[in-house]
Amino acid sequence: MPKDHLLLLLFFVLHQSLSIATENNQCTSSCGEVTNISFPFRLKSDPKICGDSKYELSCLNNRTVLSLYLGEYYVRHIDQTNYTIRVADVGMRKGDCSSLPRLSLSCGNFSYQDPYSACDYDSSMFYGREPSKTVSIVKCTKAVDSRLYIDASSCLDG
Repeated sequence: MPKDHLLLLLFFVLHQSLSIATENNQCTSSCGEVTNISFPFRLKSDPKICGDSKYELSCLNNRTVLSLYLGEYYVRHIDQTNYTIRVADVGMRKGDCSSLPRLSLSCGNFSYQDPYSACDYDSSMFYGREPSKTVSIVKCTKAVDSRLYIDASSCLDG
């Protein structure tokens, strides 16, 4: 290939790469309290060039929603630094300890091909098993001084 053509091809590829990078930088969205929706995430209302369709979110009633398999989850936080998204089942009501999630997210819900995972397969010290996460609501007769204790007395009143 002549050097002129190679130089022209290099210029074209560089120009396209810079254009895509510039467009992605202009694709930051927000919905409600989630203000940093950017690549790879996108809102359904964003232009098609923004984000990856596998990571599409909705904005419903000013709340960011992730539709995943058979359930919907409110997006609480997106951390672009460590590539995590914190979600809560839409069945959970803030301040209501008796509300229960409609679905459970666990390692078994995901495969290696899925865009999301509830587990860190690469550095799991549980060798493919999920650590137990049990919540017990109890009424203590004496004060508890422990960082593991969360006062849930409002859940037990009335």
